Amino acid sequence: DSMTANPGAYIGTPTYGQPGADRPVSPVGLSVGFSGDDWVSVPSSGSLELTGDMSWELWLRPDDLSVRRNPLAKAYSGEGAITQEMSGRLSFYQGDGGGNTSGYEWLLSSPLTPGVWSHVVLVRSGTSLTWYVNGVADTSKTAVRTPVASSLPLLIGDGYKSGYVGGIDEVAVYNTALTSTQISDHYLMLASGDHVGYGEMVEADGPVSYWRLDDTAGPTAVDSMTANPGAYIGTPTYGQPGATIN
Repeated sequence: DSMTANPGAYIGTPTYGQPGADRPVSPVGLSVGFSGDDWVSVPSSGSLELTGDMSWELWLRPDDLSVRRNPLAKAYSGEGAITQEMSGRLSFYQGDGGGNTSGYEWLLSSPLTPGVWSHVVLVRSGTSLTWYVNGVADTSKTAVRTPVASSLPLLIGDGYKSGYVGGIDEVAVYNTALTSTQISDHYLMLASGDHVGYGEMVEADGPVSYWRLDDTAGPTAVDSMTANPGAYIGTPTYGQPGATIN
């Protein structure tokens, strides 16, 4: 008994050491390709209006750095917004204006490599902001502004700047601050080639919402946690190969 409470006794002559029950391992899931004029819109809800501890986790494959673009955004002077800079770096913005308005601050990550999938996580724990890239803590700062909630939708692949061009996969929003161990474990699970195990691990860590972007058609972007389904806007390319470690 793995829990030690009620050990049993084998009776007779069973055959020990046989292959156990297994589940399929999928090395490559699916993702959605965005071309700058399509996105996912998720209506605002109390579970997404996060002003305390939180984590935003996703996989990105930037294909165009010609302008500033938003892979994930709610409000840059509110709960938060991610902007991909022309340098390839990601900026996380948050602020106390309660919308896309004045009163914000930001934290920059290291540059992402164009055409390559990267696992990125922004963690807010108290007043501490930390970027993680590919399972490792990257940059951090102590925030000076207290986020104020907005009524704006959460957008995947769009925001207050230009729409995203590239791949987006496995978008998860948590109302907790993921630990460095959890983030590393997530990254290593997909790096091992186990797409199924990755999804199970993310769900076990309790996100508010988890859009795997495995959808092969619109209009609904399925939330694996069922709380906040989104709607595809425009004509994204469904059924693309999902995030992998190049």
